[in-house]
Amino acid sequence: MKNNRYILPLIAIAVLLSSCAQYYTKQGDEQYAGFGYKKATKYYEKAIARKSTTPTLEKLADCYFKINDYKNAEKYFKIAITDSKCSLMSHQNYGKVLMSLGKYDEAKTELNLVLNEQPDNSLVKSLIASCGSVPTFVADSNRYSISQIEIKGFESFYSPIFYKDGLVFVGQKTETAKKKIYPGTMHGYEHLYFSKKDATGKLGEPAMLNGNVNKHYHSSTASIGSGGSDIYFSSVSEEKIKLSEQYDRTYNMAIHHDTIVDNEWVKGKDFPYNSMDYSNSHPALTADGKTMYYVSDMPGGSGGSDIYVINLENGVWSAPKNLGPTVNTSGNETFPVVGPNNKLYFSSNGHKGLGGLDVFVTENKSGTFSSPMNLNYPLNTKADDFSVLWNPDMKTGYVSSNRNKADRIYSIIVNPYIITAIGKVTSKENNAALAGTTITFKNVTTGASDSVTTDSDGNYTFEMVADCDYVIEARRMNYFSVVKEGVDSKNATSNISLTNDFVLQELVVDKPISFDNRIFYDLNKWNIRKDAKPELDKLVKLMADNPNINVELSSHTDSRAKDSYNQKLSEKRAKSVVDYLVKNGIYNKRLTAVGFGESRLVNACTNDVKCTDEEHQQNRRTEFKVTKVDIPLIAPEKPVKEKKRR
Repeated sequence: MKNNRYILPLIAIAVLLSSCAQYYTKQGDEQYAGFGYKKATKYYEKAIARKSTTPTLEKLADCYFKINDYKNAEKYFKIAITDSKCSLMSHQNYGKVLMSLGKYDEAKTELNLVLNEQPDNSLVKSLIASCGSVPTFVADSNRYSISQIEIKGFESFYSPIFYKDGLVFVGQKTETAKKKIYPGTMHGYEHLYFSKKDATGKLGEPAMLNGNVNKHYHSSTASIGSGGSDIYFSSVSEEKIKLSEQYDRTYNMAIHHDTIVDNEWVKGKDFPYNSMDYSNSHPALTADGKTMYYVSDMPGGSGGSDIYVINLENGVWSAPKNLGPTVNTSGNETFPVVGPNNKLYFSSNGHKGLGGLDVFVTENKSGTFSSPMNLNYPLNTKADDFSVLWNPDMKTGYVSSNRNKADRIYSIIVNPYIITAIGKVTSKENNAALAGTTITFKNVTTGASDSVTTDSDGNYTFEMVADCDYVIEARRMNYFSVVKEGVDSKNATSNISLTNDFVLQELVVDKPISFDNRIFYDLNKWNIRKDAKPELDKLVKLMADNPNINVELSSHTDSRAKDSYNQKLSEKRAKSVVDYLVKNGIYNKRLTAVGFGESRLVNACTNDVKCTDEEHQQNRRTEFKVTKVDIPLIAPEKPVKEKKRR
């Protein structure tokens, strides 16, 4: 028993450490309950240094998860899940953390473990599907150019909205004064700031909005009516909270309404649907101010936070309507914004995405919202991406993200989709590939033009400028040129290839033009029949595409009736063709009309020979051939190479 004197001190130390661990755990729990996650991590780390327990590890990991410190969250979740008593929610959140770190295969394994225990967990199903869809989301990494906006003096800034000649945004300043520090983040409180743009579009020094709008505990995401005199914004339900009571209870978010009076925001009408039992936040007005989308976790939703819509009717907001299961999921739908195209943009971690919150777009079509579409990388990342704001041109805008840990505003430039024109040129006579054929692209929208030539296999490739109209011409010596109009690069929703093949016909003087090469007439008639118009339209197109050719129109009759009558009838037929061509834009000097009467029959149906109506019909015709090709004395103007818009 001589060693017993060491046992009691060791027991005392163990008891002391356990007691200290309990103290720090209790302090951490108080911070955790009041959303002071950053401060809670300090207490929990001290607690596990003295005595590590799975519940404390789970809360520590969850704190790091909630403040977007995914590396530390991974570290502690990884330890916690080794205990079989670790909660399924921790396994689920660990899967989310792994997704946010881009470790999609590991995340899928962790999430499948949860799904095995909870086969009806729709959120986990969506997360697993997201892990498998990542290649789709990142396929077009050149779609957007994203740049972080610099605003000095702020720990975080996000959710911009247009106001006057600048932006209003949510900002959390770097603070050192204790009374101005929010214990939840150990930085300043969130308030609404305005930053004016200069002539170059650069944001100036931010100033806090004046008046009631910033007298709250936090003032967050806002929406300003089209007249600029009304603002709806998010804040906690209580207007006055004692610092000593910050962690005694949970405070729900509420929507507040202020109006502008003498350049200062004053309290307006109360928002009718605020409650101490649930949160309302993130108001988003339509351009006319008559519809508002907002976020709530009120009872009866899909789970997490849902998006609701209300309408202003005779100055009163209608009852909230949930947007339904197409938009809302068992995850969180949040940060709605109405775009200039009247589509609804929002963020979600319940739809398939890259991890965290991704930005989606949906459209209200006659009261039914379309299936949300992920805006993909790099607008979306494995971090939280939210509050997209588009300029009226829909080609530039802003998005908020914590992709670099803290919430920041990023500028967006939408790069046009790459529209590639491809095709092959072959000979009509023998289907052979025509190498060295010139393909000219005339951009009708910009007036620029550019040319490429076909390769040894007759193929060509050309990158078109997006959102433009084009005319494409295939031109080759001793062949008829072919022009295709109305080719456009508009309304693309992805990088695409537009195929336009060309079949060129040999151009030989005095040789019949071979499409169908003839049109036909009724007995004793010279009017253009309905079935002849498509063939004549082909001739119109051919002559329009080849303005350097002259064409002879030779008309004929069958052998019935007198020779003199048939001669005059054939001349009338030739003239009717000329009239049709001239009416459709062909210069009459390029046309020669010749009547041959019955002198050039195509079969044996001469005078006194009995033939069928079908055989006589073959002789009542007009045929076409080129009689002259004008070679330009001046070389064609060199094409102007167009610039690609990226």
